[in-house]
This record gives sequence, structure tokens and C-alpha cells, in this order.
Amino acid sequence: MDYYEYARSRDLERLARQLDKHCNFKVLRRLPRPDELWLSPTPAKGPMVRLAVIDVETTGLDSKRARMIELAIVHLELDEVGNVIQLQPVTEQLEAPGVSLPSEVEALIGIEAQMLVEQRFYDRLIHNLLSVDVIVSHNATFDRAFMCTRFPRPC
Repeated sequence: MDYYEYARSRDLERLARQLDKHCNFKVLRRLPRPDELWLSPTPAKGPMVRLAVIDVETTGLDSKRARMIELAIVHLELDEVGNVIQLQPVTEQLEAPGVSLPSEVEALIGIEAQMLVEQRFYDRLIHNLLSVDVIVSHNATFDRAFMCTRFPRPC
């Protein structure tokens, strides 16, 4: 299976390619789940780079007023040419924000207020981030602001 094409529909793939040619569109395609990567640990032949890919979900957009309610982290190691040599399972944790969760946020991210009751991030999650060489995030400015508000010591 080619993960970068709509393998089940040639018509959808043809349409996606037409949209990709237009400067106003970029079509995203499904990425493989970790269990679809057929990845097994391989010994590194040279220096390794340890990465942590993070994502946060919050109660709003302003890191001074809103609260972080979910933290997801996946750790991986790359060899010197960028091949993935180790991929760990995703760690996801929730935390009660101490404020009400707006219904718009519930609808947008799929986290409901009752899922957050008595939840708290484990300090070891952040401690593990201190041992990586690079932290990767889709919206790094946003995620970092919330991470530094919630965990000011490492920042």
C-alpha cells in the first residue's frame, strides 16, 4: 500500500492531484499508523539524534488565560542520515484545567469535560523531554507557550 496516495480510489487520487497543481490547494493524505510502519529497532552505525514530537490541546488560544488539557508525545531516534531506528508508542495524558471546558473546544478536539476529572500530567513526562536532542511540534510557538506556562522550570 502506498500511504501517500488514495489507494482505494483512483478517482479521488486523480482529483487530489488536480487540486495539488493549483496554487491555492494542498491536499493532505492519510499517514500510516505506527503499527503500519513495519519498523523494528536497528542498531545505529553512528551518532543518533533523539527526537520528541509533541502536541498539546488546550481550553483556548491564549496561553496566559487558557489551560493545557492534553499532552501527547512520541519519542524516536534517527541515525545520522535520518533513518528512524527506534519508535516508541505515543504517550498521551490529560489534565483537569481547573476551569470549565468550553463546548466549542469539546466539539473541536473531542475531549469532554468528564474525561478530565481528577486527571494530572505526570512530571516524568516533562523530565523525559529534557533528555532529547530535538523537540518537534506542528505549531511550535503555540505549543511552547502552553508548555512553558504549565511547566515553567524546564523553559
